[in-house]
Amino acid sequence: MFLDIFRKVAISTPRRTVQQLRESAFARHGASPLGGAKELAESIKAIHKVDNFKDFLATMGLPRTTKEWFCKFLKDHMKAAVRNGYCGWPLSQGQAMYLRREKKKPNISKVIRLGVFL
Repeated sequence: MFLDIFRKVAISTPRRTVQQLRESAFARHGASPLGGAKELAESIKAIHKVDNFKDFLATMGLPRTTKEWFCKFLKDHMKAAVRNGYCGWPLSQGQAMYLRREKKKPNISKVIRLGVFL
């Protein structure tokens, strides 16, 4: 989220080419764009005021959409992230089911050690 806001401030609107960004940064001796820090701080303050998901999406610059579209968007991007190796499932479905069943079993050895049934 922060990186997206920073990118918008650094690149600005309209979007500039890499060469334009380089020349601009060189002219400023690497400093942020004029008013960039203030714009970044105001964007972050606006996010802090958000108290619901729809306003959060609007603050991040995403258009208002349906729940179905947004769910599909998230699922597609997660699948792409897994496919590209950015993340993965820590457990298979079978492993997760095994752990769930083990958690539901009473731990008899623990109960006996505590002396409850003795």
